[in-house]
Amino acid sequence: MNTIIDFFITSKDAIDLILQFLTFALALIGGIIALIKWSQQIRQNRAEKVKELICKVRDDEDIAMIMDIIDWNDGFYYNGKFCLCNRSCLSIDDDTLFKKIDKTLSHFSYICYLKKRKVFSKQDIVNYEYGLRRLTDNRHIANYLYTIYHWSRYLNVHCSFHYLIDYSLRKGYLEKDFVNMSSKHYTYCLKNGPAK
Repeated sequence: MNTIIDFFITSKDAIDLILQFLTFALALIGGIIALIKWSQQIRQNRAEKVKELICKVRDDEDIAMIMDIIDWNDGFYYNGKFCLCNRSCLSIDDDTLFKKIDKTLSHFSYICYLKKRKVFSKQDIVNYEYGLRRLTDNRHIANYLYTIYHWSRYLNVHCSFHYLIDYSLRKGYLEKDFVNMSSKHYTYCLKNGPAK
């Protein structure tokens, strides 16, 4: 009789142990599935954000216009403010041009911000490299960024295009002496502010 009771007690303990193991295994499998789904959702959200920002570069009239002006070198210059050259075929005033350039730089700075915060990966930022490079290769845009950067430093505030400038410096799109007020490559274009 004792062996029958011992058998049931031992069998009950074994069943409890098996049930605990199965519960743990199912919880672990459920956790792994949830982690995989979460990871897929993050990748999907990032892909949607990349697509949204790419479409904005192409579909937003202001940004598309500025990128076209830069690509086709369609006459504008910066001398403390953006102005259209006489040869330009655009029919917008200088203030509108400035606002469109500022909007474009803000958009690309936001993209660089997302990269810096690791929302975007290296593969994601590749989609914007052409635009980033074209912007900073334009000497008038570069002089504007240089002026804003040094004016912000003079005021002891963060530059509004900090992430764009930081990314462009790290990638070598802007010359290393950009951060120096006595740059040989860039021109400070405001009458007041820091002295060279």
